[in-house]
Amino acid sequence: MKPNLKQLTISKVLGLAGLLAISATTVQAALWQGGTASYNNTANWDNGLIPSAANTGNAINRSGSNNVVQVNPGDPNWTLGNQDVLLGDVGNSSGAYYQDGPTVTLNFWFRMGLGGGTSAGYATVNSGTLNIGGQLNVSEGGPSVFNNTNTGVVTAGGECWIGNGGGSGPGTGNGSGNGGNGPGYGCYGGGNG
Repeated sequence: MKPNLKQLTISKVLGLAGLLAISATTVQAALWQGGTASYNNTANWDNGLIPSAANTGNAINRSGSNNVVQVNPGDPNWTLGNQDVLLGDVGNSSGAYYQDGPTVTLNFWFRMGLGGGTSAGYATVNSGTLNIGGQLNVSEGGPSVFNNTNTGVVTAGGECWIGNGGGSGPGTGNGSGNGGNGPGYGCYGGGNG
């Protein structure tokens, strides 16, 4: 007896669809739950994974300005891939970031104070290189401060906005380090910037 080709084709398609559904994983954001500590410790992220191009969605710190995600001398370079770094991403939240050393690379945006109200982001690049493939947005919805100091290098492949979106408070960008498109190097003042 010859097999029915229609049944084999439908059977193969359904089997392949089931296999794809099983192998697909949902990429979830990684929320900072550490105090002030190195990004390079899995215990500091709610999902137990250091955000990377391979394993998470956005890297988010909304745990307060005194709980700083640090990139320290001696830490490995950090590549995030197609994720945003978000500081103060929901209403009345804040988050902080401090880089003193290695290279941090993300393909998408570095966004601060985007939750509106009193949401705020605080970031300092003291040394090392912060490569942002997309935009650098300081104070999308709430007051935020970005400092590029000492020997820090900041580049943004997209636009750089301070006070983007008419936030409830001004954004501040301070630049004494190096950069092609960081604060003081081609940033635009938006809403209240």
